[in-house]
Amino acid sequence: MDKKFYRCVKCNAVFNGIAAPARCPDCDEESFFAANPAEAKMLLFSNENNAQSSTARPFSEIELAALWDSFARKNECVINPHKSRVSILARAVLDNERRTGFKSCPSPPQDIGKKLLCPCDFKKQKCWEAQKSCWCGLFMKREDA
Repeated sequence: MDKKFYRCVKCNAVFNGIAAPARCPDCDEESFFAANPAEAKMLLFSNENNAQSSTARPFSEIELAALWDSFARKNECVINPHKSRVSILARAVLDNERRTGFKSCPSPPQDIGKKLLCPCDFKKQKCWEAQKSCWCGLFMKREDA
């Protein structure tokens, strides 16, 4: 069976798998719809020119960290200040991409496995309020937010 992208109807979190999760880990919704692959790829930080090029190459750790930093600024959060942690997470996400074709979360909740794409919709997750970070600790609440 082929894997597909699924989006939560309530919070728009994106998942990749043979089937949608039973419940959305972000908002606890039970309804999903099959997502448009082109739209889902944009959520994976695919550079449009890079993704459609015949010479497309994977992002480096440095490029991925720069994309995460840009994403964080646009989403009123910050990247984990521990550079070694960010480097470990970048390697894990890029390893997931090499193995599966997708930049999936390096440490998602066990009930959804490696279906959660990075960046997830972390602001709707229970851990965002409890831990003040996403599942893996990459994105963190800003002190002034």
